[in-house]
Amino acid sequence: MAKSDDILNKLIDLISSQKWNEGDRLPSERNLCNILGTSRNTLRRVFAVLETQGNISIKGGSGAYIINLNGLKKRDETSASKNDESTMESDKLEARYLLEPVLMEYAAECIGDKIIEKLQQRIVYLSKAILASDVQSVLISESSYVQKIMRCWGNGIAHPIMGLLQPSMPLLRKVFSSMNEKEKNHYFALEVEVLKALKQHDRKLLASVIRNRIKNFCRLSEKYSCLKLSPALSKAITEKR
Repeated sequence: MAKSDDILNKLIDLISSQKWNEGDRLPSERNLCNILGTSRNTLRRVFAVLETQGNISIKGGSGAYIINLNGLKKRDETSASKNDESTMESDKLEARYLLEPVLMEYAAECIGDKIIEKLQQRIVYLSKAILASDVQSVLISESSYVQKIMRCWGNGIAHPIMGLLQPSMPLLRKVFSSMNEKEKNHYFALEVEVLKALKQHDRKLLASVIRNRIKNFCRLSEKYSCLKLSPALSKAITEKR
């Protein structure tokens, strides 16, 4: 088991044992590192996973807050819930296909040059992570990428919603460890197209690119993880590109 997965499991055990509630602030990074016996870098990777899943919200200068206790599952748990997890992944992809283009359209109208500049920097890190199949870095980079876009129009609900719809780490691992060079290049090319559409403030183009990006991930998930897609998604990815 990866070190970050082990720390994630320990943190979930800690949350359960302390009986913390939604809205409670987690201990400081320093205290958690001492409690869990880990480094800040590993703890921050764990935080990024939990934030992407919509379990915690990280507020700069304030700390990490629990916002959703549902779905706090330890890594490498063996149970009869694998089919349920597969269904959940498919449901998240379907919801993402329906919601993300709409949410992104609003961002296209109000995004500023400073955010665009930060996104350009972030996409460099993302490209390196994709080509290296560094799943943890891909997740962190994409989470940061989406976070910056969502926050540019000041809606406090949009980012947590997007976090809930992100693919799980196990699914990402299966996909990125199996992708060939051509698929990696295409994956990154779609990320670049998103940035271009944002620069142009073109709502319709952005929505179209986002849909293509999600459909591409659906194809990869179906190919490499045998994920059973919903009928609506299956129909969408077979439509003319």
